[in-house]
Amino acid sequence: MSGISVIIVCYKSELELRSIVESILFYNDISLSKLEFIVVDNYGLGKEQHIVKSIKIDHEIDIKYIRSEDNLGYGAGNNIGIHAAKNDVICVVNPDVRFVKPIFNLVLDTFKDNGNIVALSGEQISGRNKSYFLRPEFQIPFLKGLINRFIDSIGYKSKFMALSGALTFYDKKLFKSIGLFDENIFLYCEESDVAYRACKHLLKTKFDSRIKYVHLDWDRTEPSPETVQNLIDSVIKYSNKHNERCLGYFLSGYIHSLIKSLYARLSNNQNEANRLIKIADYYRKNNFNRY
Repeated sequence: MSGISVIIVCYKSELELRSIVESILFYNDISLSKLEFIVVDNYGLGKEQHIVKSIKIDHEIDIKYIRSEDNLGYGAGNNIGIHAAKNDVICVVNPDVRFVKPIFNLVLDTFKDNGNIVALSGEQISGRNKSYFLRPEFQIPFLKGLINRFIDSIGYKSKFMALSGALTFYDKKLFKSIGLFDENIFLYCEESDVAYRACKHLLKTKFDSRIKYVHLDWDRTEPSPETVQNLIDSVIKYSNKHNERCLGYFLSGYIHSLIKSLYARLSNNQNEANRLIKIADYYRKNNFNRY
């Protein structure tokens, strides 16, 4: 493997960009000649461009800036970076991720020794600690907590699960062979789509607990109904594309929202109850009539 190209897609990420790059450099364990950074500005106002210039001067590294006039979405933004990348291994990383140990040599060796791995990730340290998850077609209502504990006990199974997308490494050649990210999926569900296509092409997505990183999601607020609608739209596209029934996923979201809304009402939090009722209604209206 020639080296690693780090793709950072930004959307109003000027406060995070320098920190993620310097975090990677601090724990970098390969020659700088084998490492490049590509910043894709999906917001398009150019604020990140000034930060990129400053980082390039301060650290004397190979860092490119690509400005997108429109917000094309997570997948399309990463595809822009991948097409511009010169190395054989791609590191897709969110701006709010931080490295905590050297991992690049391990990643390169893993791809070198395993010719059928298309995607590789590791243990996410975060408020949610979700390093991988069941794909939508395998989710079951009422049993979310039990299933999550079961998943933790059995470990990652690529036939049924997907890797968290906050930090993932890809074999560029193999990833291109299965079509890169689906640009019709604007946001959410990209990981499940990649995992599904990898299985279809008899390729592996691999979890390695020796790879560790921090995802700074502790301050995330509860999703708005509009955000949930975007998620639902992505799952519908996934379901239609692969002809998979995801009724369990939609039922889980509906039931979970109803239960939480009841708790909010009992706690005299009417605004929260209204938000959750609206979310439950999105799940019901958009999906129950599809099955």
